[in-house]
Amino acid sequence: MFYYLKTRKLKIQNSQQKQQGLNYARTLDSISENNFKEKIYCFGSLHILNSKDIDIALNLSPKLKQLFLVIFLHSFGEKNGISTKKLTGLLWPGMSAQSAKNTRGTNIQNLRAVLSSCNEISVDFKHKLWSINITENCLCDYHLATHLIKQIISSNHNASLLSSTLPSLVTILNRGRLLNNSNASWLDPYIEKFSHHLIEQCFIYIDDLAIKENGKLILSIIDVVYLYDDLNEKALRIKMQVLIQQGKLSFAKTTYDNFVKLYQKLYKDTYTTSFEDSISAYNDHSITK
Repeated sequence: MFYYLKTRKLKIQNSQQKQQGLNYARTLDSISENNFKEKIYCFGSLHILNSKDIDIALNLSPKLKQLFLVIFLHSFGEKNGISTKKLTGLLWPGMSAQSAKNTRGTNIQNLRAVLSSCNEISVDFKHKLWSINITENCLCDYHLATHLIKQIISSNHNASLLSSTLPSLVTILNRGRLLNNSNASWLDPYIEKFSHHLIEQCFIYIDDLAIKENGKLILSIIDVVYLYDDLNEKALRIKMQVLIQQGKLSFAKTTYDNFVKLYQKLYKDTYTTSFEDSISAYNDHSITK
């Protein structure tokens, strides 16, 4: 799979470049997965591929996976790492200081051992902060996607940038829900914040697109929304209108029927908005372009 990305130059400090992997200070005309020695995939299940394409995430115990993720998520963007105190409080709450120190040390040693086959990914402790550092030879889909989302926002949803970037962004996001198989109470706020922001942006993208020229892309964006909110009524209405404008009335009706069944299953209640009302309820001008 290839990601073709047109990006503008960004000034980023060297420390941020290392933590975020891709060097956004350069202009990226195209990104191919094959051009990177190692990869971290966060959409769907967590995968960490070394230079031999071996998924070392399979060697992580549930606790080691949590350790990797909590440090990783605190090493991105404006965050430079996580303190020992906060790390211990998240993963080993209630332990005595000595027990926590021993347990933490053993787990970090084991995590480093699993990551030892990777040359572009490391666990570091600097300035009293733990961090996961990745070089520009490592592709991380989460870093890339969040960068593109921010870039589109900063451009005020520039039409040219949307045209060149949005298809690639949607392809990345449709790999699956962020960290889909990772369950931890401390992780929930990250997923909730990301999903809320992403859904909001998805509807803004749709509002900027003409349906006749971009029906397929709009449906792909709706698929992204459904990964995080499969009972989103606005997404349902938009999807049905796109399908109807494409002459696929039966598919629109099937989409509605499946939504009603899922609504009944999850809420133990009847969805009261009819098929006809669902179609007419969303009359945003962007959908009728």
